[in-house]
Amino acid sequence: MSDMQYDSIPLRIVNVDSFGIHVFVSAYVGRKKINMLIDTGASRSVFDYSSILFAGLQFERVVELSQSSGINAEINNLFSANINCFRIGKMVFRNQKALFMSFDHINSMYRAMNIREISAILGANFLMRYQAQLDFGTGQLSLCLNKGTDLGVF
Repeated sequence: MSDMQYDSIPLRIVNVDSFGIHVFVSAYVGRKKINMLIDTGASRSVFDYSSILFAGLQFERVVELSQSSGINAEINNLFSANINCFRIGKMVFRNQKALFMSFDHINSMYRAMNIREISAILGANFLMRYQAQLDFGTGQLSLCLNKGTDLGVF
């Protein structure tokens, strides 16, 4: 029998017409609730540096990852900074180094479709580390709580 403990977090599954299905989950930065896009094809998790939630952070340009690309565009301006407190479900991350970029292009598309803007993308690095299970039948994201919360770079 396994000693692994899992936390289940509700998903929001949205059919975005010609853009397919988008999967969202809520999290918290400090005490502010944020909307996150779950993207299994994104290699890293990333936050929106233009969000007011991150206005006081000290950003540093990330050079070694600056030639990344997304399915729709090249990602030129990546930054890193420490987030004081981030929570998703029962998992709490304190003083966690994270990657940031502009989500202007993503959020303008969501605004045009009357979908709530996102403040972060939950990528494969996080999903794999915490043995994520997406259950579309029950609308739940399950994360393994026994993996610790030291990610290096979120």
